[in-house]
Amino acid sequence: MTVTEIKDFVENYFQIDLTDKKSKHEIVRIRFLYYYYAYNYTSNYSAYNNISSLIGFTHASAYRGKDEFLNFTRYNKPFDRMVKEFDLKFMEFYNESTSFDNENYKFQKYNFLTKRIESLQEELDNLK
Repeated sequence: MTVTEIKDFVENYFQIDLTDKKSKHEIVRIRFLYYYYAYNYTSNYSAYNNISSLIGFTHASAYRGKDEFLNFTRYNKPFDRMVKEFDLKFMEFYNESTSFDNENYKFQKYNFLTKRIESLQEELDNLK
């Protein structure tokens, strides 16, 4: 799967233009989601520069955005629900557009869930 395919899927799913320079929360969060998925679901993890330059931003934006995505899912429950819905559609798209490699899929999903578990564990620790 390519970064361009992920960009197109995200833009079509949310009906937004990721190249929009506006700093509205809705656009920024979707851009961060794009960074996260583009980094984690491309072969050999695409470089931050490739991911961000496609939408007119710097590699630092992609690096920060990928990490901020996890914070948004951790602390913003409506955003987290939206990401879960998006993830179901994305996985369908991912499986259709790649020659399905079950081991790669398991590896990608394992990484995603591990990061989610870590963020939830931190949240639990903060509540103690």
